Amino acid sequence: YLDLRSFDTVNVTNMRQMFWQDASLLTVYTGEGWKLPAKTEISDVTSGECPAKLISQEELGGKEPEVPAAYLKTGEEFQNILYKLEKNNNIEITQIIFTDIVKPESAEAVKVSYNDKTDTLVGWLDGAKFYVSSQGHGKIYANMNASGMFDGYVMLQGYILQKLTQIDVTNLDTSRVFKMNGMFENCTAVKTLDLSSFDTSQVTDMEQMFDGCTGLESVDLSGWNTEKVTEVSKMFSDCEALKTVDISSFTIDQEPNMSYMFSGCTSLEKVYISDSDSWENIDKSELFGSDSKAELTVKKTA
Repeated sequence: YLDLRSFDTVNVTNMRQMFWQDASLLTVYTGEGWKLPAKTEISDVTSGECPAKLISQEELGGKEPEVPAAYLKTGEEFQNILYKLEKNNNIEITQIIFTDIVKPESAEAVKVSYNDKTDTLVGWLDGAKFYVSSQGHGKIYANMNASGMFDGYVMLQGYILQKLTQIDVTNLDTSRVFKMNGMFENCTAVKTLDLSSFDTSQVTDMEQMFDGCTGLESVDLSGWNTEKVTEVSKMFSDCEALKTVDISSFTIDQEPNMSYMFSGCTSLEKVYISDSDSWENIDKSELFGSDSKAELTVKKTA
C-alpha cells in the first residue's frame, strides 16, 4: 500500500497513469488535500494493470491504516523466498505449513513478514518442511496481493517446488486478499488441497489460480464467496488429474471472465454448480474447450 495522506494535489493538473502498471499496489490512503484534476477519473490514475483502491481519511474514520503484526510479504516475494531456500540449501521442499507454534531456538529464522522489523512472523526449515508461524499470535494474514505465492515456476530461473505435496493453510487468514491469480500455479506434485478455510470475500482475480497443477485430484472450495471476482479464466487449466470439482458456492451474476476455465482438464467429468439461472448463458465450449466431455451438474441441496 501507499500512504499519501500528506499529499496536497489541489494545484496538480495531470495525474493520469500515476500508478501505471503497478500490479502489486492494492491500496492508496489519501488525505484531505487529495483532489483529482478536472475531467479525471480514479480509473485514469490507476490505469493499466494497477488494481489499487483509494481510501480516504474519512473512510479510515480517523484511524491509522492497520497492518497486522503477522502479515505476510506479497505472493511474488514469498515465492522468491521459497526459490532461494531450495537453491541455497540444495533441498526440495515437500511441505509448507502455516502455524502458530514457537520457532525452535536451533532453527534459523527466515524473514517472511511484510514488516522486516518484526519478529512476530517468521519461517524456518525443518528438513524438507517449511514452517511459517505467528509464534503464538494467532492467525497469519496473507498479503492483499497473493499472486503466484506457491507458483512452481520462477520467471527466468525455472521450476521450483516440484516435490511439494502438502500445503497446510489452516492458520492462514485470507480475508484481506484481493488477488489470488496464479496462487497455486504449477504445483505439479500436490494431489489434494483443502482450501475450505479461505475467506475470498474481497478477492477480484482468480485467473490461472490452479493452472498447471497436473497432479491435483481434489480441491475443496466449499463456502467460497466469489461475489467480487471478475476474472477466473484458465483457473483450472491443465489440471489433468481432476475428475470432479465443486464450485456450487460460486456466484457468476457479475459475469466474470470464464474463458478456458477448465481447458486441458483431460480427466474432468463433472463440475458441480449452483442452480442459478446465470449458468444457462455460459458457453460450455469456451469454458471446457471443444474436445471436453465434462458436464455442468447442478448440486442438489438437502
